[in-house]
Amino acid sequence: MSGRSLFKCVLLGVAAMLLVFAPSQAQTCSGTLILASADDSTGPGQNFGGTYLDTQSSNDVGQAFNETLSNGVSRLYHAWRFDNVPAGAIHLIREGYRLTCDGDDFRFRAYYDDGTGPYFIFGNFCPITSETESSAKCSFNEETTSDATFWVTMQDTNQTSGADLSAVRIDYLALCVETVECVPPPGGFCP
Repeated sequence: MSGRSLFKCVLLGVAAMLLVFAPSQAQTCSGTLILASADDSTGPGQNFGGTYLDTQSSNDVGQAFNETLSNGVSRLYHAWRFDNVPAGAIHLIREGYRLTCDGDDFRFRAYYDDGTGPYFIFGNFCPITSETESSAKCSFNEETTSDATFWVTMQDTNQTSGADLSAVRIDYLALCVETVECVPPPGGFCP
């Protein structure tokens, strides 16, 4: 959660009332929650504070990254590894915010290896688009059938132009694996 809570004092006669608006809570998982096992790689870009361990709880202690210039263009790429991810429907839960307001957002992608892969999950998921901390739970629209190792990557969205160096902070990052109920087709069966 962010320390950016909104406080508002309303005077009512002689007494004052303090209204506290708490920031959004990390999203919940109705299945198995898997936390990052390691920082896998960074570059282009740089880690300027924290490690994957700082993304394992929603506590305002996070991991922060800066873009660096690559061929004159500001860029960022970072990957986290998630070990022993059980089979099921895979979701990403993230909490974070941009540290700069230059319009360059940060998106997540993933791939996994279950011993027969790697398998790449196409799409851009759970973008961070604001300087205000937010949390989101986003489906990868992927269902695995066996245990796997996942890599979740974060990249900037403007990778072809611009030299302004953006930054991003991740307070919480996890995979949520939910069981998928099998509904047999007519005349079929579930494995």
